[in-house]
Amino acid sequence: ASGETVMACKVPPGDVQIDTLALGGGDPSDNFFWILDGTDRKTQWTVLSPTWNRGQHATLEALRHIEGKFPFDILAMHSDNGGEALNHHVAAYLGSKTRKPFLWRSRPRRSNDNAHVEEKNRSSGRQLFGEVRLDCPSLQDELVRLCDDWSDFRNFFCPCKMLVSKEKRPDGKGYKCKYDKPRTPYQRVLDEHVLTPEQETALKAYRARLSGMDLYRRVLKRLRKIRRIQAAYDKAKHAGEDLSPFAARPALALHPFGDGWTSPRRDAPHRQQPAYKP
Repeated sequence: ASGETVMACKVPPGDVQIDTLALGGGDPSDNFFWILDGTDRKTQWTVLSPTWNRGQHATLEALRHIEGKFPFDILAMHSDNGGEALNHHVAAYLGSKTRKPFLWRSRPRRSNDNAHVEEKNRSSGRQLFGEVRLDCPSLQDELVRLCDDWSDFRNFFCPCKMLVSKEKRPDGKGYKCKYDKPRTPYQRVLDEHVLTPEQETALKAYRARLSGMDLYRRVLKRLRKIRRIQAAYDKAKHAGEDLSPFAARPALALHPFGDGWTSPRRDAPHRQQPAYKP
């Protein structure tokens, strides 16, 4: 991608780009959900997590959730110039870690500086949600579960390819690009040999319990449920009815936001727990 000084195929795993995706249905007014997207440049491991209105605290909680779903340590974090990522909450959190990730940002008005996560916003985020508006506060837990299932489906069952060379054509018209053999992000992570024995064993065991078809059916079922709840909320709001049944509910009790896989982390004591939930 333009804006890269070192191609993604030449960096180690852990160079992560983050960005937000609006679920406002084209209407930026009032409050609604956003999706925080974290994508590793080298392995293309991608995790989505919802956040309410991009508040600094809510975004930090989504970022912690994303970090827990990565099978390796985040070494560097790249974002655009949005205040949801560049703030004291995130800086203090990253600064408190034993292995402090390097935080850097895109140049102003250069969206291609964050090209990998921007592409995943389209192929992962927008493909899942479309242009729907989700502003029912009680959808938080359902969105977390949906994003976790969808992230697993994409990371374990959807092959992707990577650009390995890009040369200007002799006639000056465009570039000649070469790509590697398509592999899933899961396969790419294992091929990099960056996991500890504990992490690799836990990741393989989790993969053995997954079924791509079951995950996809669960994603469709959760989407239908979310649309039903949102439709009921819209109807009640337009009719001027009591909206208290749709109020925000407490976060899921299971750590960090729900069941599923959480990577063992050496530098985060709050995640020292069994690697996978039953």
